[in-house]
Formats: sequence, C-alpha cells, structure tokens
Amino acid sequence: MPSKSTELKNLNSHDEATRRKAVRWLFENDVKESLPSFYSFLSDEDIWFRERAKMAFKKWITDDDFELIERLLEEKSSENEYFLSTLLSNFSAKSEQIVVELLKSDNYLVRSNVRTFQLKNSQENELNKLLLEVLEDPDYRVRKTGVRFLKMFEPNDFLIDRIFSDSHSLVRLTALENLNLDSIKHNELIHKLRNSEDIKIRFYATIFELKELIGKNENLYIFEIFHNSKISEKRIMISELMKFEWDYLIKLISYLFDQKKWEFLSMIAKKSTTEGSIKLRYDLAINNEVPIDYRIKIIEKLKSRVNSMDLSKLIENLEESNEERLIQAGEQLRGLQG
Repeated sequence: MPSKSTELKNLNSHDEATRRKAVRWLFENDVKESLPSFYSFLSDEDIWFRERAKMAFKKWITDDDFELIERLLEEKSSENEYFLSTLLSNFSAKSEQIVVELLKSDNYLVRSNVRTFQLKNSQENELNKLLLEVLEDPDYRVRKTGVRFLKMFEPNDFLIDRIFSDSHSLVRLTALENLNLDSIKHNELIHKLRNSEDIKIRFYATIFELKELIGKNENLYIFEIFHNSKISEKRIMISELMKFEWDYLIKLISYLFDQKKWEFLSMIAKKSTTEGSIKLRYDLAINNEVPIDYRIKIIEKLKSRVNSMDLSKLIENLEESNEERLIQAGEQLRGLQG
C-alpha cells in the first residue's frame, strides 16, 4: 500500500516508472513536505519531471521554504530567475527580498515580471513613485509593461512628463492607450503629441481632444487621422464619437457627406441607433454615389426598420439599379414589408 514515507523514498528510485508513480501520488495527496525532494527535478533531463517540479513549487512554496529560493538564486541562471519571477505571488514577508535580487537580473522578462508583481500589489499612493522607478529600466519592454498600469491610478504631472519624454515611441503609445488625459489640463502636451511623427500617437492624442476638435470644426484633421489609422483604431474613434449628442456631430457629418467620405459615414451609421443615425443610414443606402459594398451593409441595418419607416423610395431605387446585389437587396426589403 502506498504511504507518504514510501512515496517520498520512491522519488529517488532508479526506476523511472516508480518515480513517476511517486510524483503522482504526492500530488494527489497534497504532500507539501515533499517539496524539497522536487528541487533536483528542476534540472532533470526528462521534461516531464522538470515540469512536475515547477508545478510542485507553484503549488506549495511559501515563505517557510525560503532556503530553496536562496539555493535557486545562488545558481544565478537566467532560467532560475525567470522561474522565480513567476512565483512571487506565493510569498508574503519574503517577497521583497526576492524582488530586490531579481531586479538585478539581466533578463528583461524577469524584471518585467517583478515590476508587474510590484505594481499589482502596491497601494495606490505608492504607484507614482514606483512607476518612476520602472521608467528608469534600460529596456523599453519593461517600461512598456509598467505604463500599462496607468489605468489603475491618477498619475501626477511629473510622472506624465517623464512618460512622454521616454526615448521609445512604444512606451509613449502604450501610455496613451492606458491613460486618460484631461484635454484642458494637459492641452499643451496633447497638442505636442498631435504633431508626433507616429500616426498612432497622433490618433490617441486626437481621441483625447476629440470634443474640442469637433467644436472647432477641424473636420479635415479628424478625417485624416481616421483615414490613416488601422481598422481597430477607426472603431475606437467611432465609439468615442457616439458618446456625443447627435446634434454635436451634425457639422462633422455634413462635411463627410460633402466630401464623400463613405467609409467614415457608414461606420458612424452602423454604430448608432439614434434617430439621426437612422436617417443617415437611409441617406447612404439611397445614394447612388456610395460604393455598393457600403450600401449593402447599410441596407442590412435597415431591414429591422422596414415596418417602422417608409422605405418605398429606397426599394424603388434599388430595384431600378443595374447592380444585381442592389436589386436583390431591394427585393428582400419589399418581401419583408408587412
């Protein structure tokens, strides 16, 4: 019959099947005191034993087993450092000692894991100071990891200035994606970012200032940012626009219509369900200048309105078209009429 003492001894067996059976039994019976015996498996030639050793450490290690951590740190291997950086949440009082040692690592992934652990477990009033420390890291990828936490707290002006003086554009961009700048308080900074050579940075700066840009009728600038952005950013801009009252968007809509900016208009029309948006859908669907693909997508959005608004002129327009897809769309709308 298996027993704790027997299976602990079997971990050192020369027979592989016996060792595997012992590992399984110790896991199944949650024998925490077996953890020191798993230490040698961390460097075993067999990946199965190495992975089970890591599982054992993640499952059982605590402050009480700090001597095992000291042994791993003494070996000073990048692999050990990375593994330890994934275990930090297992510790309480001893975690700070491990943090101090791992921040000396040459492996940026180790430092990134450590900084993530620190930022996740710090008090809000400590985050400004801590993130300033993270921004001193020589590797931009660690700094980039740090600024992802900006959404967790209110950064002070000194920290904001430091972030946007960072030498790497991806750090600045990641900060913009996770930060809420005040368009009035940070007007000078936003204006500076709008002149960046990086289109993504210009995009997010525009999002922060969108209300002011619309109010000043800077419609060409808004369109150019939209046009030069990826589809994911375009969707973000549309979502931000939909936060405004429809009347506030009228001049922008009129500009886009006059300039035949059909993609921008169709995305706006598909996103909102306001009365103004429904009218925009209709205007786009019946306009023969609008590319067919956009019209078809807009018409799909109008199908649910077929019995709540007069679509007769649209249906006639579509059925008189020379394009088979539009004719079919008109016939479908007619068939849906009650």
